[in-house]
Amino acid sequence: HRQWVIKRYNLWNDEIAFIDGKLNEDFRNNSAWNHRFYVISNTTEMKLEDRQKEIDFALNWIRKAPNNQSPWNYLQGMVKGMKYSDFSSVKESCEEFKEKFPFCMHCRSLLVDIYTEEGNKEGAI
Repeated sequence: HRQWVIKRYNLWNDEIAFIDGKLNEDFRNNSAWNHRFYVISNTTEMKLEDRQKEIDFALNWIRKAPNNQSPWNYLQGMVKGMKYSDFSSVKESCEEFKEKFPFCMHCRSLLVDIYTEEGNKEGAI
């Protein structure tokens, strides 16, 4: 309902601030992450720079709570339709996270996707 109202009446201006408030209240709020994706995809051209900014946003939240699946899903959504190699910070951060958080399955899963994209079968195992 909220998304319909925002789009119908062009009420985009304060949505990112609203979403940021919701994430600050509860960073595991998957609905807030989904809504952020909706707002960003409707208010930007989703160019490389737009996506990189949002990837950096997600990576900052991942650093705080690496086992929270929501920012990992958001990050993957920002890369969708492009390649991980377009965003070197993703692989670099995941390799850092793998060392800091060795049991983080979201990190390992994303690294498998990245290594597979690179054709690195050894890394993907």
